[in-house]
Amino acid sequence: MKIDNKKGFTLIELMAVIALIMVLVGLLMPALKGIRKKSKEKQSVAECMAIKSAIISYKVANRQWPDSRNGDLDRVYGDEDGNDDNSTIITLLIDNNDLVVGDLNKDDDDNVFDPWGAQYIIKLDTDYDGRFSIDSTNAMPEGVEVSSITYPESEL
Repeated sequence: MKIDNKKGFTLIELMAVIALIMVLVGLLMPALKGIRKKSKEKQSVAECMAIKSAIISYKVANRQWPDSRNGDLDRVYGDEDGNDDNSTIITLLIDNNDLVVGDLNKDDDDNVFDPWGAQYIIKLDTDYDGRFSIDSTNAMPEGVEVSSITYPESEL
């Protein structure tokens, strides 16, 4: 009588296991992408609130907006066109200890970026009229708005 001492898996068994693993990974990838997007959105919201809170603290302590030019039109920092960096405001807030940099995505020039790599947009009501003069329909009761291009404040 011949005894067959086979040890290990056949090629078909290995291919079946690999195919099953690939199907499971394929099912999990969309869920992981959704989780990653939600975490970036929450990070953006938290960072917008931290910057806005620091700007309001600066105004309370110094009785003016950071880098305000009295009588000048309202200002936008880190705008969509890249015309003005937000580093002017961020540097003042860091130097005044109103903003703890922590995990903020910052470059060497103190520009702060959202989780998608775009600069945060900071709008200041430097003429104190309660409206943002570039878009006069937008009331700014607190005089400051911080948003991300990818995740604007209106969705916060």
